[in-house]
Amino acid sequence: MDQRAFNRFPSSNSAVASNRSFCILLDKDVSDRKELSDFCECGNCSIQKSVRESICCKEAFQSTSPFAANLRSVLGEYNCICETPNVLAIVTNSFS
Repeated sequence: MDQRAFNRFPSSNSAVASNRSFCILLDKDVSDRKELSDFCECGNCSIQKSVRESICCKEAFQSTSPFAANLRSVLGEYNCICETPNVLAIVTNSFS
């Protein structure tokens, strides 16, 4: 992924934000993630190409970053991002 895209988003810890294992959504270092059990709380996660992409939607509820606040507003009453109508429509290719 182009690093310039990540530079557009602020972090409360900008000195660490350029670190490849720093997750801006969670506003913390996530270098210790090697297995799903290291981070997944919803049961729907998968290991991604980079550790900073390997996050669980449940973690956003505990984060204080502005990006997590946006995710919380999208999730609303749903327990997992995979249960939201928009994501289900993408996965099942059933757009209205």
